[in-house]
Amino acid sequence: MVSPAPRDSFDLLAKIYQVPYRDYQQHLGLLTDLFELSPLLSIPVRKLSLGQWMRCEIAACLIHQPKLLLWDEPTIGLDVVARARIR
Repeated sequence: MVSPAPRDSFDLLAKIYQVPYRDYQQHLGLLTDLFELSPLLSIPVRKLSLGQWMRCEIAACLIHQPKLLLWDEPTIGLDVVARARIR
């Protein structure tokens, strides 16, 4: 069985939250640039480092543009640059 990649999760979440395809693509592009996810989108999730996985998880939380987001220590495992971008 093939392990899913972050893009698969993002696609699924966009469908679950009924995000219009055009809005999803635009917002995914923004998140991909902001969190430098391009090289990670097709790597199986189980092969990502903790920092890479956390960046993808944060992007997944933001994919449907929630009005309120509550996090408990969202920067664990992230490098200094990624922490600054999230903050």
